[in-house]
Amino acid sequence: MPADITRKTRAPAATHDSKNRAFNFLFGLLHRDQFREFAQRVGVSPNLCVPKSASDKFLWRKLFDHNPQFTVFSDKLAAKQYVANLCPDIPAAKVIWQGTNIDQAPAVLLKGPGILKSNHGAGFNLKLGERPRDIDELRAITTGWLRGWHHTKPKKWKYRGQWGYKNIRRTLFIEEDLAREGGGPIVDIAVNVCCGKVTHFNVTLDNKTKRHRYARFHASGRLMQIEVSSAKLDAVPEDFKPPVSLTRIFGVAKRIAGAADQLRVDLMWNGQDLYFGEITVYAHAGFVAILDQALLAEITEAWDLRRSWFLTHPQSGWRRLYADWLRRTLDAQDEGSPP
Repeated sequence: MPADITRKTRAPAATHDSKNRAFNFLFGLLHRDQFREFAQRVGVSPNLCVPKSASDKFLWRKLFDHNPQFTVFSDKLAAKQYVANLCPDIPAAKVIWQGTNIDQAPAVLLKGPGILKSNHGAGFNLKLGERPRDIDELRAITTGWLRGWHHTKPKKWKYRGQWGYKNIRRTLFIEEDLAREGGGPIVDIAVNVCCGKVTHFNVTLDNKTKRHRYARFHASGRLMQIEVSSAKLDAVPEDFKPPVSLTRIFGVAKRIAGAADQLRVDLMWNGQDLYFGEITVYAHAGFVAILDQALLAEITEAWDLRRSWFLTHPQSGWRRLYADWLRRTLDAQDEGSPP
């Protein structure tokens, strides 16, 4: 994955004060696996003491900002209920079965149509009905899902450190397939919201299929260049327009994101209605790879950590001291004066 390009604008390490260096050194020792992965994927060491880039802020979120709502947001089933309570007018795909053992699922549902998922991580989904699958195959797939974690350290799990997944009760479920006969492909729309501001959104057609097509748009509606890793996918046609007005898309996303400092709200359009999909707390596992320098600057400016749970709720011990100091530092930076 390409480096987070915001890092090119970071001040040289020599300009960091001793407090920054000591803080980063200490946490680099305590969380060496995550710091090492960060350096490998982003290209430089993180600045955790006073996060600068979006990738810095995601790592800071993983280690410090343990907002209890992140568990709700990261749990695909709990997120559905959260949005149903918050915005009852926004539909979501109906859950037609849930459990912890695929053998307990009705055989008729396993034939499809439907989407088989697990609630505790990314990539745990399977479209049912595309081809026959026997129970042994489904058992092997779902057993692997239920054994997987997104918050632990083993190297085989590239998503380690995503604290929001830690306390989720792992559950399998089948939800209805929203695709309509003759209605065209499902359009997935992932909207990045920082402190109530939409910076950009991604559009995916035929997600999780061989016909997967992808595009990124600025909040203005301008089609943007995508990163190398995603460029391997087919692009949407150059004249593609979102099937729903941006006013409607952004309105729904901002209602769901609420006062959060940053969330990605994933929506779906099936040719008839706009549905809630899920809430993503650690987009792209927390490693940002965006080519457009202006967009990176916009995200960095819009994502104000002072709106985070860690800095808006009482902390204890040394965390309280650090939170107070960081809040003062961010205030001083905002005012343009030395911290």
